[in-house]
Amino acid sequence: SAIFVYSSKSADGPFPDGKMITYGKETGIIDTIDSEVVKDPASGRLWLFFGSTGRVHRVPLSADGKSIARGAKPVPVAGRHVHANPDRLHVLEGTYLYHRKGWWYLFASRGRYADWSYAIVVGRARKLTDDFVDREGRLLKEGFGTVILKSDRGDVFFGPGHNAEIVTIRGRDFMPFHCHVEGEHRNQRPLFIQEIFWDRDGWPSFKSLKPQKQVKE
Repeated sequence: SAIFVYSSKSADGPFPDGKMITYGKETGIIDTIDSEVVKDPASGRLWLFFGSTGRVHRVPLSADGKSIARGAKPVPVAGRHVHANPDRLHVLEGTYLYHRKGWWYLFASRGRYADWSYAIVVGRARKLTDDFVDREGRLLKEGFGTVILKSDRGDVFFGPGHNAEIVTIRGRDFMPFHCHVEGEHRNQRPLFIQEIFWDRDGWPSFKSLKPQKQVKE
């Protein structure tokens, strides 16, 4: 697997042939997928976060974002390698970085995407180059993370994960994610959107640890 970048002068395109940024066969990182690019407001530098069963990695990009920075190598920042954790309960993927009040939050999905073990976890760091830790101070690069959304075997809504960008509507924060529904095909993962809350210590959570059928106003 590989990650490509396509560019255009307009959001409407056209987008000409892309350029490969990183390739798993060259780096040895299996599942070179789930890319996210973030810009550090302090330095202006662009960073690429990516990965799954080969661990989540971070690497700086060139100023135009079209290539890996000269001489840079991907650094593991979250999750354990699947070879060291075959049940995938400490394998992380689908990272999303969010900057809030001096903290970088790293959201990720843990477990097997097709069953009840899939869950959303979070850790945070002051700088993008620091180690991300969960609420108990455990390292995300060792496969830990504070669980904020999960399911149990037999739940109607199970395997929540792969969350997307937090959006703010009239002062309230919402997070989209996908989730299985019992009885549907395993690859039919409807979109869920639920409100996310922040406690006095700056840690995020949902109203419930489990996906809800609907969000009431």
